Formats: sequence, structure tokens, C-alpha cells
Amino acid sequence: MKRQKEGIIIDPAAEGNSIMKTVNVLGLKIKMIVLTHSHMDHIGALAEVKEKTGAPLAMHTEESALYRDRNSG
Repeated sequence: MKRQKEGIIIDPAAEGNSIMKTVNVLGLKIKMIVLTHSHMDHIGALAEVKEKTGAPLAMHTEESALYRDRNSG
């Protein structure tokens, strides 16, 4: 039985379609999306990648309030 490869995505900054194309070509099951910080240049494709992978999001607790503030409206 062939085991599915697993991976994570770190800082999906932009080009969600390109990220997902690579994920599909590599045959990866994305287990988590990790943000090093929540600046816009690190999260531009986050919504698209999260929607398409269903993977949970991980970030430092000090970044979570900033992320919510930037994305709440």
C-alpha cells in the first residue's frame, strides 16, 4: 500500500493557485498551515490555501490578535 505524503505550508504569501498546483503535483496531504507572523506579505494566499486544504492554522499566540484585527472587517 502506498502511503500518502504529508506536508505543511509556511507563510502562503501569494499565488494560491501555484501553491496548490505544487501540492497536487507532489501528492501531499497538507497537515497544517504555519504563519511566522501575520503581515500581509505572509498571508496573501492564506484564505485560498486554507479553504482548499482544510488544514488547521498555527501561529504564535502573540500574532493571533494582530491576525484577527487585520482580518475582521
